[in-house]
Amino acid sequence: MKRCPAILVAGFALLLVDAAPVRAESVESKARDASSTFIETQHFIVGRIGRDCLTEVGRKETPAEFQMKWQRDNARYFDAARKYLAARLREIENSEARDAVERAYYASAQKTGEAATTQLFSKGPKDEVCKYAMTLVDSGSMNVGEFGKATKLPIMQDVEDLAKWGGTAH
Repeated sequence: MKRCPAILVAGFALLLVDAAPVRAESVESKARDASSTFIETQHFIVGRIGRDCLTEVGRKETPAEFQMKWQRDNARYFDAARKYLAARLREIENSEARDAVERAYYASAQKTGEAATTQLFSKGPKDEVCKYAMTLVDSGSMNVGEFGKATKLPIMQDVEDLAKWGGTAH
């Protein structure tokens, strides 16, 4: 099967709903919005691969266990993205606006992840695609840092900045 790493490139140019004016001390930024959504999209894709492929390739772990391993391997990025979203939502006083931002965040990651996995699974027989996809995850190629190095995506500097922010934010 032909390697198609481009299918795993997440759509990360998300412009979340402006729910509150940005204050000088605000955590909100378009770069952090895009970076955290990129990380969440990778998380979604790995979860979908686990859900659709573990039994296909005869693996015994559950999709949740498979995805949790990815979370541990990507804790620096995953935790920063979750920390950012939580801080971002705390800044929004209006509960309807806050809910709209959260829905937009997860909907964007899911939509982009669905598109990527649909494209992936259209590339050949499910057993071959699953073996290929599982190899990508197991080898670390779907880890945020490795994926960024391999694809040289322009967003990766912002992703690294988010991870650094996440290491210092409380």
